[in-house]
Amino acid sequence: MLVIDEYQSKIQKYRHINASEEKAYYCLALAEECGEVISLVKKLFFRNEPNQFFRENMQEELGDVLCILSLFASYYDLDMQRIMETNLYKVQEKFK
Repeated sequence: MLVIDEYQSKIQKYRHINASEEKAYYCLALAEECGEVISLVKKLFFRNEPNQFFRENMQEELGDVLCILSLFASYYDLDMQRIMETNLYKVQEKFK
């Protein structure tokens, strides 16, 4: 099973952006991929797409979001495991 630290490390070989453009690229790419997730949800609700179509495509699009998010975190030298742990604690505290 692939763990998030391993994923974040392995995905780094796909960084192909000029360093001066990297931050802007990740912001735009993240917005684009989130837009694709939103588009799938719209198709599910308003076009009555089959559930299997939705699930397969959503898995792919969320994987793209994860990829960009991981690269963006690495750009700032942030660890995805730490991000997840910190966020989980924040959410748990918020909904106590």
